[in-house]
Amino acid sequence: MTKKDRNDIEDWKSLKGKIVATTLPTDLGAWLAVIGEIKRENGVEDPYKFFKEVKFLQHDTPNVLNTLLNDKADVGFINICRLEEAESVGLIPAGRFKPVGKLKNTESACLRSTELFPGLTLLATLKCTQEDAKIAAKAVLSMPEVEGYEWSNLSDFTSLDDLLKTLEIGPYSYLRDQGIRGLWKNYKNWFISGLVLLCLLLLNERRLQKMVEKKTKEVRDLSQEKIKLHQNLMETRERVNILEHNNVVSGLSRLVAHELKQPLTVCANHMAVLKLRLNELLNEDEQSADSIEAQENALKRISTIVDRVRNYAKNEALPHGVFKLNDIVRGAVQDFQDDHAENPASIKLEFFTEADVVCSDIEIRLMFLNLIKNAVTASTQEGKGSDVVIRIENNNIERDPKVEVHVTNAGKILDDSFLQLLNSSMPSLPSSSGGLGLGVSLIKSIAENNNAAVVYKKIDTGGIKVIITFEVASIDEVQRNDKN
Repeated sequence: MTKKDRNDIEDWKSLKGKIVATTLPTDLGAWLAVIGEIKRENGVEDPYKFFKEVKFLQHDTPNVLNTLLNDKADVGFINICRLEEAESVGLIPAGRFKPVGKLKNTESACLRSTELFPGLTLLATLKCTQEDAKIAAKAVLSMPEVEGYEWSNLSDFTSLDDLLKTLEIGPYSYLRDQGIRGLWKNYKNWFISGLVLLCLLLLNERRLQKMVEKKTKEVRDLSQEKIKLHQNLMETRERVNILEHNNVVSGLSRLVAHELKQPLTVCANHMAVLKLRLNELLNEDEQSADSIEAQENALKRISTIVDRVRNYAKNEALPHGVFKLNDIVRGAVQDFQDDHAENPASIKLEFFTEADVVCSDIEIRLMFLNLIKNAVTASTQEGKGSDVVIRIENNNIERDPKVEVHVTNAGKILDDSFLQLLNSSMPSLPSSSGGLGLGVSLIKSIAENNNAAVVYKKIDTGGIKVIITFEVASIDEVQRNDKN
């Protein structure tokens, strides 16, 4: 029940979150019957958490009634007929309270909100005989009604049994130990122990995983270091082999140069004598004169190369001077075309600047001749024609006076490892034309001896570009060279 002016409380659902006043937590009529009704009829899973607060005051009257009158509780639960008795003796004014969840069509003269349950029950113990039990039962059943109460014969405790089962109390308290809550209550220590053990296993697994990762990293690092050491060893062996090969070739070159000097001198002398004896005939036969002149030029060129080799053997470098880079490139192209007069190559010259460089013109000319041979050979072998482009252009001439010569040819697509080998300090590649395989190495050596740098770059569509960078001669060097 609640005060009559509480319009917000009319049914069971409106009791949620309210402050409740009742007698005792074991009172069948004033507490257990109410929360059983709430759980059974209103679908409340846990009626003990349905209210905001429950005040257990021990007695229906006057404790619960006074608490409601003083607004210290919203709802009160009391046993049946207690309200009517208090009103009849003038303990409280009539009409101050109203029932909540009133049952209709009840046989009882008193208001009630729940089903009826047995009140005081008289039981016989095992020590009581059948005769004594009959005498006692006959005595109480013959007693007159006292203040509206009387003894009756009751053998149906089904409603009380259902209530205890609904609230999971008394003989049905074991039902609370079922489900997740019951499992936790009965096996809480086991669950905690298992959880701790699981955490320890996970931590140990993580520790083992970290150890495995650490060992794996160490093994990987050792393996990579071993591979790197092996690669360095192979590179060192390769360099030693290249040095030995170069030393052998150098010795043979000095020997050949030494042995060729005398035959070349004899050939040159005989050519001079032949030219003098046939002077008149050569004047009349222009073709023969050109042939004799070409042979003389070839002998001079061979003699110059031989002298250069001999000077290298004696550690006597050719003197450097200031030369027109464009003229050197043109001369190298002309030498290549003369050597391949029967099958001339298509070489395109693109000169975007004229530059003077300090170098040995013979060495640089031989270097470009070797580059042109390599470019034409590579382009021809791939079946892409023999087009070779030679470009001369400035490279930041004001800030850093340098000039670049680009030798570009078509060919196959190169991989990075081959390009790295070309740009290494001691490149050694197998010859594709039956040579000694020293062309790339000689090109780099000649460039370094003449203060030039050689860089190989691949072309995405196939082929290679060789960039030779020279330092442009200063004005003082040019003037000094002109005086000399």
